[in-house]
Amino acid sequence: MSKLIRAAFYRYFHSILFYVCLALSLISAAVFSYAVRRDKEMYAGLLLLQSLIYAVLLSVTVGGEASGGCKNKIIYGYSRLQIYFSELIAASAVVSGIYLFYIIFSFLFNISTVSQTPVSLIMQSLLGFYCISLCICALCVFISFASGKTIAAAIICVILVFGIYITWEPTETVLNKSEYFTVYTPKNGAKDESGQPVLQGVRDPDDEDMIEVKQKNPEYVGGFARTLLVLYRDLNPYCQLKRYNAVLRPYFYTEEERRHANGLISPYLIDAGYLDTDITEDEQKFLDTAPLYPLAVTAVTVPLGALLYRKKKFR
Repeated sequence: MSKLIRAAFYRYFHSILFYVCLALSLISAAVFSYAVRRDKEMYAGLLLLQSLIYAVLLSVTVGGEASGGCKNKIIYGYSRLQIYFSELIAASAVVSGIYLFYIIFSFLFNISTVSQTPVSLIMQSLLGFYCISLCICALCVFISFASGKTIAAAIICVILVFGIYITWEPTETVLNKSEYFTVYTPKNGAKDESGQPVLQGVRDPDDEDMIEVKQKNPEYVGGFARTLLVLYRDLNPYCQLKRYNAVLRPYFYTEEERRHANGLISPYLIDAGYLDTDITEDEQKFLDTAPLYPLAVTAVTVPLGALLYRKKKFR
């Protein structure tokens, strides 16, 4: 199988697309570092760009091989499993190399931020994003072999990446809705013209004639549907990025910037711990478990893809 892996590397390193993707990763790393320094934010759009780089490179390279080259390898006596895993190993190595390239340049462009961030936090965050990269790699290889066509594989991979991106904010919005909301009604039970109790969302602190009432939020999603949404949120890399932002953001500020920002933040508008560098129990739990979700998807995708390709019939 070593010959198959070397042949796969040869296709990557002798492809203009590979070097274009490498250059785009460098640009993405520079923009990422600029955004961290200026806006104190890791933008979802940059993760989208990096995901698209992986998706296009892998779907075109692996898809091109799956659409015709694999038949010749089978004729020469290689098994389908050997072909599948050789392409997966090569693709994973290429993604790992691009990821390392991206991280090195990000660190070089943003040494000040890296120097004031705890090493353990850096390593956990890097591990989380690396697992996301490997998950995207496994999905693209799976799609490339399943489709058997270069163009089809590229289109499906790009649609998948965009689909995951455009659904993360609606998912967060739905899950952030409270099950109940508070309204106020007069103690005397006054009703409006339609005979319904008078309700208002805001209460005058000095008005003792109003009582607090809890009402069910009709937009709240509960039950099994909520369980599925929570699972999807935990799996979605952009939802994970939001939580990584919350943990890492305090370190995007210098100590002086942090003191200045905390002095400007109103406790009535923003949580008092907005720029607190202490990791909470929930945040530590997230850091510990976040890599497990993309790894779980990878663990399912790899054997499933190999099995489907093994059973696939060539025309």
